[in-house]
Amino acid sequence: MTKEFPTIDYHVEDKIAYITLNRPEVGNAFASTTYGEIREAMALADQDDQVDVVIISGKGKHFCAGGDIQEFNKMLENNQVMEEEDILETGRLAKSLLTAKKPVIAALTGQRLELALAWPWLVTLLLWTKKLASTVPLSTWPYQVILA
Repeated sequence: MTKEFPTIDYHVEDKIAYITLNRPEVGNAFASTTYGEIREAMALADQDDQVDVVIISGKGKHFCAGGDIQEFNKMLENNQVMEEEDILETGRLAKSLLTAKKPVIAALTGQRLELALAWPWLVTLLLWTKKLASTVPLSTWPYQVILA
């Protein structure tokens, strides 16, 4: 199964649901819609009996640069502020990962750590490239990290 989203790719192959952040031109920064897209993709994976595990990764050199600064700048230019609903989206995404029926693996790459540091608490297993891991003192972390 494949489903198209504006900022992520979702497909199932060999019992694995792949969720790929697909904005490499901006370091896979989260757009305001990305939170809901990942939640919807997680729901699809949870409901699919053909899925045994979910892998979340980023297209290109970096996993994720965090929030989209361009969106934040547009908000500032238009004198807008984040609404409560926008802030709650982050919690909803976290809940969808924490309550997933299937194991969730985050495959982190690159050197952008802004959002990557939140992922260990939200997924079943964390895969880091050695290059990324060299920027963080993993020996002090209280959970297992697999270096790829």
